[in-house]
Amino acid sequence: MKVMTVTQSQSREVGYPRLASCLSLKRFSIGVIFCLTLLALSGYGFIPELFANRYIFLACAAICLTFMMIKPGVIVVRTTVVLASLLVSLVLLDLALRPVMYPRLFGPPQLFMYRWPAMPELWRYKPNVFFGGVVYGDLASREYQERRYEIFQTDSYGFRNTPAQERQAGEAHADLILLGDSFGVGVGTTQAKTWGGLFENKYGLHTYNLSMPGSGPWHELINLKIACERLRCGENTTVLWALFSGNDLQDEIYDDMEPALSNNPIQSFFVDAATFRNMSPIREITDKLFIRTHSTPITKSLPNGKRLIFRPRYVKAVQLDLDQVRQHPHYQKVVAVVDEMKRFADARHFSVVVVVAPAKEEIYSSILTGQSEADAKGTSGFATAIEELCRQNRLPYLDLRPVFAHEAKKQLALGNLLWWSDDTHWNERGNELAADAVYDQLLSHRRSDSLTLSSAVQ
Repeated sequence: MKVMTVTQSQSREVGYPRLASCLSLKRFSIGVIFCLTLLALSGYGFIPELFANRYIFLACAAICLTFMMIKPGVIVVRTTVVLASLLVSLVLLDLALRPVMYPRLFGPPQLFMYRWPAMPELWRYKPNVFFGGVVYGDLASREYQERRYEIFQTDSYGFRNTPAQERQAGEAHADLILLGDSFGVGVGTTQAKTWGGLFENKYGLHTYNLSMPGSGPWHELINLKIACERLRCGENTTVLWALFSGNDLQDEIYDDMEPALSNNPIQSFFVDAATFRNMSPIREITDKLFIRTHSTPITKSLPNGKRLIFRPRYVKAVQLDLDQVRQHPHYQKVVAVVDEMKRFADARHFSVVVVVAPAKEEIYSSILTGQSEADAKGTSGFATAIEELCRQNRLPYLDLRPVFAHEAKKQLALGNLLWWSDDTHWNERGNELAADAVYDQLLSHRRSDSLTLSSAVQ
C-alpha cells in the first residue's frame, strides 16, 4: 500500500486553493483605479453627487473587494484603462486652466470662500483679501452680463470688513453688527456702496459685517455666538439680523444651537481637499451646465431693452403662503433659532432688530408673471411668519418689501432697477434704499438713546 506524505505548504495549497487564486493584488489595483476614476468624475461634476460621501466610499470598497474575488472580464479591464487615461487628461487640463480661467469664471464669493475647517457647516472668506476687478451676476449667461467694477476686502477673520472696521471692533465695540447671508454681505456691489458700508460711511455707525454667503438663520446664530466675545457685544451693541425670503426657510438648520469647534487635522485635510476641488474650472463649467439644464433662469425683457433675470427656486419660495410656511419641515427649527437668538441677546445684554429682505421675484412679480400690480401677491408667507415670531419674542421687525415695491415702481418708470439685472442681489440703489429704510425705522432712535446714555456716563 502506497503512503502519500503531504508537506505543510502543500496542505495549505490544497486546503485553500480558491483563496490563493482569489487574493490578487493586480486585480485589486485595477479596482482601485476604477474607483478613483469614478470619484474623480464625480468630483468634476460629470457624475451627479446623489449620495453622501460615506456611501460613495463604501461602494468603492465593495467594488475593490469584488475585483479581488472575481476576475474581471476583458471589457472591464479595457474600460478601466480608458477611464484612467481620461482621469489623467482631466487633471492635467484642469491644472492648466486654473490660472487662465479664474478671472473669467469666478468672482469674490467663488474665489475666496471656503468651508471653515474648525466647523465645516460654516463658510468663511480667505482672510486679509483685497480684490478689485470687473464682475457680473450669479444669473448671468454668456449672452447677457451686466458688468461692473467691484472692490472687495476681508479682515483677518474672513469677513467683509476693512482693517479699520476690524480694529474698531477689537479696541472698543461695534455700534452695529450686520448679520445675514449674501444680502448682508452685499454680493456684487463694491464695498463702500453696500448697505454695511453705508451704515459706516453715511450714518457714522461703527459697523462690523458678520454676514456670509451660503448662510441661513442657524448659521448666522452660530457665527454670532462664535464672534460675540471678540466683538464685545453688550448694551451699546445692536445686531441687525437680515433674513431673506428667497431661501432662508429652505436652508439647512441643525438641532444643536451651540458652536462645535474642532481642531481635527483629518477634518481639515478633507475640507481643504473639497475647497481645492470646488475651485476647478471644469467643475464650475459642468455645474453651470447641470444647473441650467435642470433650473434655467427666467429672462424677461424690459421696455428699455434691458433684460431682467429671475431664479426659478426663489419664485417657488416666495409663493408660499403662511400656512404652507408653517407646514414646511424646517419651520419649527426656524422658530427654535429665533427663540434662541432672543435668549442669547438677553443673556449678553445686546439688542437685536430683524429685517426681512425681499426677493427680486417678489418686487418685480408683475414683470415676471405678466399680472397687473393689483393682482400681484403681497407680503410673502415667510415674512409674515417671521413678523409673528418677532412679535412673540418682542424683537423690532421691518419687512423691506413695501419700501422696495414703492421705490421699484418709481425707478422702473425712469428705466432704473434696484437689483442688478443679471443677479439675485441688490445693486447700489437697492443697498442705499435698504440702509436708509433700516436706519430711519429701526436704528436712528437707538443711536440717539445710545448717545444720550454715553453722555450721561461721561
